[in-house]
Amino acid sequence: MAGRVGFAVLGNDVDLDERAGRKKGDKSKPKNDEVNKKTAGNKLPNKKKKPAAGVAAAAEIGFVRDENERCLREAMMLSKLDFEEKKDFYAQMKKEQQDDHKGGKGKKKKDKPLTMSLDQFNSLRPDQLTGRHEPEEAERIPSEPIQGEEKFFENIEEAARKTLERESRHENYKVTAGQFNQTLRASQYEAELEKRDFEIQALRLEVDSLKDDLKLVKGRNKKLCEVISASEMKSKAELVVELDKMTKVRDELTQEVLNLSAQLEQERSKVNILTLDVKKAHGKKKQNAEAGHKE
Repeated sequence: MAGRVGFAVLGNDVDLDERAGRKKGDKSKPKNDEVNKKTAGNKLPNKKKKPAAGVAAAAEIGFVRDENERCLREAMMLSKLDFEEKKDFYAQMKKEQQDDHKGGKGKKKKDKPLTMSLDQFNSLRPDQLTGRHEPEEAERIPSEPIQGEEKFFENIEEAARKTLERESRHENYKVTAGQFNQTLRASQYEAELEKRDFEIQALRLEVDSLKDDLKLVKGRNKKLCEVISASEMKSKAELVVELDKMTKVRDELTQEVLNLSAQLEQERSKVNILTLDVKKAHGKKKQNAEAGHKE
């Protein structure tokens, strides 16, 4: 009987554990999803939502603990009611088992041949002679409770209490560990965000300085381009003026060369004429000289 009740309670405990496990698993899934969403992209969870999350987790743990306690109490009450209803039946079954056990020992003893006197045989009852006898003790049902059954239920209550205490300690440890992990992660994320902000600020300052340098370089390049373009225009203008001057000088020189060539031709013609005149004069003088010698 105790074994049957124990199996019933254990079955209820298994069902309760399964239901509690399912509830915990179902409720832990959205928590894991929320944690994954919060940690994605290195985003720091909102500080205002931390107390709400802790209160919700504590409420869920309290609900699961209360549900387990209620189910265990229901199982224990059902077991007690079943035991009270069938107490007489269980006692009778136990008595029959004891009688069967004693009867088995008696049968072993009866296997041996017994010797009795004639007076003993005559004093036997008819049911003893026929071998049929009704058990008188079976008709008497003990009304006193069995000590082992009471201890069994006390042990069940003690085990249930210890189980609930252990589960509550485990849940409290989970809550504290989860809160510690959340605070640790939050501090790590804050430190990382501060580091990122510092790096971003340094990069912004560097970008601003580079922009200023770029503006200076652009201004210098613009001035240099203006100077180069002005010098190029000036040099081009000077070259044009110089070319014009040289062209005029060339024209003047060409005209002068032409004039000098004409004068040279005139002088050459004059020289030729004078040469002819000199030759003529020299010929006349020679003729006159020869004529004078002849005379």
